[in-house]
Amino acid sequence: MQYIAEENILTLHQLNVLIQNVIDTTFFGKYFWVKAEIHKLNIYKYSGHAYPELLEKQDNQIVCQMRGIIWKSDLIRINENFINTLGEPLKENINALLYATVKFDPRYGLSLQIKDIDPNYSLGELEKQKKQTIEKLKQEGIFDNNKKLELSLVPQKLAIISVETSKGFNDLITTFQKYSDRFQILYDLYPSLLQGEEAAFQITEHLNNIKKKYHLYDAVLIIRGGGGEVGLSCYNDYELCKTIATFPIPVITGIGHSTNFTIAEMVAHQNGITPTDTAMIIIQQFEKFEQRLINAQNAFIQYIKHYISQQNHILSELNQQLVYISQNILHENLTALYEFEQNLKNLSKNIINKKEKHLIQLANQLYISSKSLTSKRKNKLDLYQQDLIHLFKNITSSQLQKLNYLQSQIIQSFQNYLNNQNKHIQSLEKNLNILHPNNILKRGYTIVFDKNNKTISNAQMLNENDSIKIKFHSSEAILEIKNIAKQNTNNQ
Repeated sequence: MQYIAEENILTLHQLNVLIQNVIDTTFFGKYFWVKAEIHKLNIYKYSGHAYPELLEKQDNQIVCQMRGIIWKSDLIRINENFINTLGEPLKENINALLYATVKFDPRYGLSLQIKDIDPNYSLGELEKQKKQTIEKLKQEGIFDNNKKLELSLVPQKLAIISVETSKGFNDLITTFQKYSDRFQILYDLYPSLLQGEEAAFQITEHLNNIKKKYHLYDAVLIIRGGGGEVGLSCYNDYELCKTIATFPIPVITGIGHSTNFTIAEMVAHQNGITPTDTAMIIIQQFEKFEQRLINAQNAFIQYIKHYISQQNHILSELNQQLVYISQNILHENLTALYEFEQNLKNLSKNIINKKEKHLIQLANQLYISSKSLTSKRKNKLDLYQQDLIHLFKNITSSQLQKLNYLQSQIIQSFQNYLNNQNKHIQSLEKNLNILHPNNILKRGYTIVFDKNNKTISNAQMLNENDSIKIKFHSSEAILEIKNIAKQNTNNQ
């Protein structure tokens, strides 16, 4: 290798200083309008400066990347301009038109020092993206899907995406409470960021979680409110708007502004300008159903009244006709009934006379027959009675001897049984007397009671410092436990 003199060798810092001199000479005092995507802002909290990552993409491929610098004073002014124009401060992932100059630092390298950013250019880009998102949703045929859903007649169970401490959520619940004596509204709150870069992601995540159990709810409410026009661009996010458009139950928004209509509000089932307006959408649905019930009740009452009136009129006419027909029938059949009555009386008398004679004849025959039968039966019964008396006497004498013998045997067996049981009872009484606690205590044993006067059979039932009572045969002692020795299981 050829020898290189020391004076011809540069350090890395010396080389970067040469590059810095060239760039400063070339770009000194020169500013350019540069189009770039702000990928990351990288705002340093303590200094207030920002060091954004700048990209240029072609067909979603990064073709250029550079570091930017925005000093704190410039960043404050740029944010004020963006809020006045776009309704929100400078944010990440937007296309911007930068007014900048080229800087090179030997330590940090090449960068763009950004002096200003045109909010109108970014506004145009955001509107362009918004228009593209709308066209994409329409091309997919889902833009009006949520609007086509039918809101429940009584949307009583709601999923609310909001923040419990926000003014918008408070306005919503306060409005519901004003009607609590008439309508019962149940809700579950899903806390979420409602503006800024993370808001679209969090709201979408909550919607996806609610979707898994959407059958529990009648509608979803997205409630912001109280934030003015700042941070609304998150409601133009494609994934969020697609999730709302394809949601299986109605989604109602109450983002709380009157201008700059967002895509989320466009694809939602309904939109309230304020959270209070959103609450009234739900209340009005209850009131519509209530009015339908009142109208149905009134119509039913009128129908019943008209029906009763008609039936009363019909019954009155039928009653008159019935009276007239009955009178005619009675008049026409009165003579026939009288003749039939006379014939029936005559016929009955003849039948009764004939039957009476026949019954008298039968009675006479029965009396004669019964006298003959009674005499014959009486003779047979007397014979049977004598035979039975003789038989019973023979049986009674034989059986009586057997019964007397059995009786003596039973009495003897029972007396033996009683004697045996008496001896057994005396033996038990003797054993019980030996085992009586007083006799046991006399032999030197004791009984231990705890503070509740319950007997203690195991030391594990006691704790240190417990009081116990020991009962002897003729005295008692109160002791305090100082130590409980553990039983040595190896000796068992």
